[in-house]
Amino acid sequence: MQRAARGFLGRGDALARIAELGGERADELTSIVARTIGVKERSFRRKLKKSTDQSGADDTRGGGAKKKADGERPARRTKAGSTKAAAPGKSTSSAGQVTGQKGRDRTEKLLRGGLRPMHGELTLDGTELANEARGTLLSASVGEGTKKTYAVAFGLWQLWRRVREEPLMLDPTRPGEWEDTICEFYGVVAHTMGYSHSYCHGMLYAIRRQHRLRRIYLDVRDDAMPLLSMMRKGHKRRCGAPKRKVAATIDLLLDIYEKGGLDLESWDGAMAWLAILMGFFFLFRSSEYLRKGAEVDDQKCLRMRNLIWACNDSRDDAEPGIDCDELIVYHEFSKNDFMGQGTDNNIKRCKDLRLCIPSLINKLRVMKPSAFEEQNRDKFVFTMSDGKVLPKVVVERLLREAALRMGMDPRILASHSLRAGGCTAMFNAKYADHEIQRRGRWVSSCWKIYAWSGRKRDSDVADRMASSDSNLFAHGHT
Repeated sequence: MQRAARGFLGRGDALARIAELGGERADELTSIVARTIGVKERSFRRKLKKSTDQSGADDTRGGGAKKKADGERPARRTKAGSTKAAAPGKSTSSAGQVTGQKGRDRTEKLLRGGLRPMHGELTLDGTELANEARGTLLSASVGEGTKKTYAVAFGLWQLWRRVREEPLMLDPTRPGEWEDTICEFYGVVAHTMGYSHSYCHGMLYAIRRQHRLRRIYLDVRDDAMPLLSMMRKGHKRRCGAPKRKVAATIDLLLDIYEKGGLDLESWDGAMAWLAILMGFFFLFRSSEYLRKGAEVDDQKCLRMRNLIWACNDSRDDAEPGIDCDELIVYHEFSKNDFMGQGTDNNIKRCKDLRLCIPSLINKLRVMKPSAFEEQNRDKFVFTMSDGKVLPKVVVERLLREAALRMGMDPRILASHSLRAGGCTAMFNAKYADHEIQRRGRWVSSCWKIYAWSGRKRDSDVADRMASSDSNLFAHGHT
């Protein structure tokens, strides 16, 4: 009855299911379904079908007539006595109206209510479905990237326990020995093997997760294991501060453009340059647009549906043959947005055409129009001519070769240097803290370790400090 009421099961199917199950209340349930679901279910399905039929068409007004196409609007205005013409490529829809498929997708994500997402079937014997549901929810409790990290980190614990010829899991009947065992393991990996504090932290939580999945409620937090907490603090002090991400600069990017050997007339060369520019100006993490190793992060990696190449502040993509002057990027997920709240950022034209992202997008649209068609909306943005996503190592190679040409140590640069470079550029351009934090999608003030001060930023510090007010309130109370 619940599935029928939510639209997942037709009225006839619901009646057939009740008849199949039988039982003493079969007749009573049949009459209830016929009485309460009948009209409601038919009305709901009519509305749903109408909504589905119109999903690919323009919105309707009044009596259901379609809106006029963009090309008909100037004629309508002229007929009404207006001399205002529509700007090329600009959507003339109202400010609150979303016309394109990408806009409709965004609106659907923001809507509340609707059909409840039900899975499986409601049966009297639900043991198998209950196990499936439990496994699905437990698996979803951590992100895909975290699962991979935990799998690698847990391998050291497996090896350590096997060498000692001990069971993989701690003895659930002897919790008093857990802290001593964990401390012994931590000493081996942290001090003897020399793993970093952050990696050891991941190991502990990988061990905790595997134990909890087996209902051994291991707790490695400070209050539960004070001796381990002291060891972790000691290791953190010995390791020192984490290595800061050295920022890429505009000069380094231009060196790649001029001397990096990129063929900007080819698809692969232009896409590689676009990846560098977007990593810098949009402060991307590598997993958000590049391929790390053999696999792509399906959830975070940028797709064509996440881009809008707009013209004249339009909400839709510019039509073929019309150049865009803005690129809008919608981040569906990110490292600290695993719930999928999403974030929007945009960029307009740059005076230096070598660094202009909209101009490069226009070039790519002419070079390969099919890549920007609706049928490819789910493909990753930085898909190269071989069908694979641009690997992270290619971007790092370009950055390090440029560093060598500029007399820098190439080891200090990596793909994350583009993110740090964008953050540094905004910091030295004196953007407000909250603007930097929002564009980089940081949830804390940790963005400050990405920002490096430029020499020009404090070029007048001596004059400003020397001219400061010396008449202090405190001096009047001595």
